Amino acid sequence: TGFTIRIVTTVLSQLATVGYTSTTNICPGDSLFLAGAYQLTAGTYTDSLTTTNGCDSVILTTLAIWPAYQDTVFVELCEGGSITAGGAIQTTSGIYFDSLQTTSGCDSIIVTDLTVHPVYRDTVYAEICTGESITAGGGIQTTSGSYVDVYPTVANCDSTVVTILTVNPVYAETVQAEICPGDSLFLAGAYQTTAGNYVDTLTTVSGC
Repeated sequence: TGFTIRIVTTVLSQLATVGYTSTTNICPGDSLFLAGAYQLTAGTYTDSLTTTNGCDSVILTTLAIWPAYQDTVFVELCEGGSITAGGAIQTTSGIYFDSLQTTSGCDSIIVTDLTVHPVYRDTVYAEICTGESITAGGGIQTTSGSYVDVYPTVANCDSTVVTILTVNPVYAETVQAEICPGDSLFLAGAYQTTAGNYVDTLTTVSGC
């Protein structure tokens, strides 16, 4: 009598926690801000944020590192040759680096180890007498001149030998001599007293 009964009905709704999962790749040496810090290594990282309704929003990020590539190339050249390496034309021994990009946009390093072998050139002066010969310029030579021979070194580079050949003359002279009976003349290594032909072989200043 006189009481009012009020019934209050409360509808409780539970707001869902929002979750996201993602996968991200980075290049070696790069970093990504995850779980409150810059991350350099592959792994799974969790970030907890707050939604507009005050609930947790969990982001689960799987971080992967793209592979890094580095290759070393060994190159040998002869002096006077060249190769493009390290972004320029190289002619001297050394280590040269080229940075390219992979399909994922990361660095691909090519290291060129270049060795330049020397080329040798030597000049030889030779003298022979008329009638003699010497091997030079790929053949048997009997006349004065310059002759070139090219040989391979152990590194298969040119070793050039220039032979400058001088052919010295050989002289032949006939001397008419007369003596009186009882006299003598020193010929052919002895004193001669009888008529005849005698040969003396002497040496010139050039050894002929």
